[in-house]
Order: sequence, then structure tokens, then C-alpha cells
Amino acid sequence: NFSSIAIYLKNEKFHREDWRSLTEFVSKESVGKEYKLIFVHDSQMEAVKYYTPEMPVEGPGGIESNLKIIWLMRYVSDIYDKEDLVLNSIVSLGYVKTTEYSFNKLPVWKFEKIEEQKTKENQK
Repeated sequence: NFSSIAIYLKNEKFHREDWRSLTEFVSKESVGKEYKLIFVHDSQMEAVKYYTPEMPVEGPGGIESNLKIIWLMRYVSDIYDKEDLVLNSIVSLGYVKTTEYSFNKLPVWKFEKIEEQKTKENQK
């Protein structure tokens, strides 16, 4: 029994989602920038609020065009946002996905705002 418990506790693949590391990472990566962590559904934010109460976190209605960074939580998006409406809203505001991260099967995508000048250059 003790051997099995030790193996279980030391092997990270048996652990659940790593909300603590996610919140620490997003906070460090977003220092000094206007950002929000957006969830595809309003009922999935409690863990983030527990580990980092001061983090700007909202549901799909909290998407704003004036942010430098949007972190999109893809957690349970296949259940609550099958048609990727939240993702499409972010992209339609001029944000581009720059990176994907996973914190023990807890996916988060980083979107950054395209500068208008770069957008105009790409259109030529």
C-alpha cells in the first residue's frame, strides 16, 4: 500500500489540473501589461480565484479590445463552446494566438493584440 501511494503521489501524470502553476505563470508573463484570463463558461473560474484572487478573470462576456494580452482557457471548451464562439470573438478583435501552454491537461492559449501598423503592412 505505501509503495503504491508513494508512486501515485510522486508521479505528476496522476495529478489533476495544475491550477496553481497556471496562475503563477500567467501572472509572471503578464507583469506590467493589460490582460485578462478568459474562460469559455462562467462556472469554471473558482480555482483561479482561489490561488490568485487579484487576477483579472472573466467569462466569455469579459472580452475587451483594449487589452494587450488575452489568455484563453480552453478547459472544457469542447463541452461549453463547441463552435469556438469565444475563440472567434477574440480573433475578430485583432488578437493573434502566439503560444499554447498546458498545465497538466489544463490548456491555456496566449493571444496578443496586433498593432494596426503591422496589420496594414500585411494587407498590402
